[in-house]
Amino acid sequence: MTDANVISIAITLFAIAAGSLFNNVRIADSTTATNKRFDDMRELFKSENARIARQIENTDAKIGRIAETLNTILKDHATRLRAIEQRH
Repeated sequence: MTDANVISIAITLFAIAAGSLFNNVRIADSTTATNKRFDDMRELFKSENARIARQIENTDAKIGRIAETLNTILKDHATRLRAIEQRH
């Protein structure tokens, strides 16, 4: 083997090693970016879930207040109806 062949093989091996390293770095970077995206989506889902839970609690409270109002109105109507029935 001549010096030119040895240098040629060495350069080829160096290029292969450098390419492998570069690809590994890119894979690691993409994994990190993917993990960040998943973390971002996880946080988004948590915040949306909390927002929806608050809306449900507010809606339940409103329904409770409306039910109390309707019960009061029905009791008043029942009282009035009994008074009318007792007069006749």
